[in-house]
Amino acid sequence: MYIHIGDDIGVLTRKVIGIFNLENSTIGPITRKFLKDAEDNNQVTNTSQKMPKAFVVTDGPDGVDVFLTSNNAETIYERMRTGTFTKE
Repeated sequence: MYIHIGDDIGVLTRKVIGIFNLENSTIGPITRKFLKDAEDNNQVTNTSQKMPKAFVVTDGPDGVDVFLTSNNAETIYERMRTGTFTKE
């Protein structure tokens, strides 16, 4: 099953490693380093032109893929939990 995470992007739910609130999780230096390393390795995709509120980490072909999204982490989690694939 796919879950809608932003604009026209959907990811396989079985590939999702984590859904994180960007504001809360980037306080720590480890998360900031993780995101910087992912960006340096071209593993980050911004799914919206709006300010990102969350990021979704998935199992990718070459490690992990990180998707920045303007959707709330709670919204994405709820879609995954209930199996809904809807756009806002």
